[in-house]
Amino acid sequence: PESIQIHASFSAGDPERVRRAFEIVRACVGSPRFEAKALQRAKRDVRIHHEERQRNIEERCSAEIYRQLCDPPDRRFIDVTPEEAEALTVTDVEQAVLSHLSPENLELVVVGDFDQAAVCAAILEFLGTLPGPGPP
Repeated sequence: PESIQIHASFSAGDPERVRRAFEIVRACVGSPRFEAKALQRAKRDVRIHHEERQRNIEERCSAEIYRQLCDPPDRRFIDVTPEEAEALTVTDVEQAVLSHLSPENLELVVVGDFDQAAVCAAILEFLGTLPGPGPP
């Protein structure tokens, strides 16, 4: 993958929810866990999404037009097939994710009507304490 995105939505009026959202982001970035059950759920979701796309004529036509126009196709714009997903192991996923996931590459975007002081405090508490890169 080119990037990993983590989306967290929360009620801006509740400072505790703001804290929880950033606590989750920190857990994902600072100490990600890779579990076989989660991978199985993801594989199931890929199969379901693929089946739904196969039933949608618009989606099928769009995918085929892209394949015909782009030779070879750019994998970033093509869904993973159920067969490709099924072949993945927890180790494969962990290596791919960890090769892109590091605190020094973190970009943060906060959008909406929120209490700036609460968001800044949560950022400092949960993301400001992530370990940086080691010495050069």
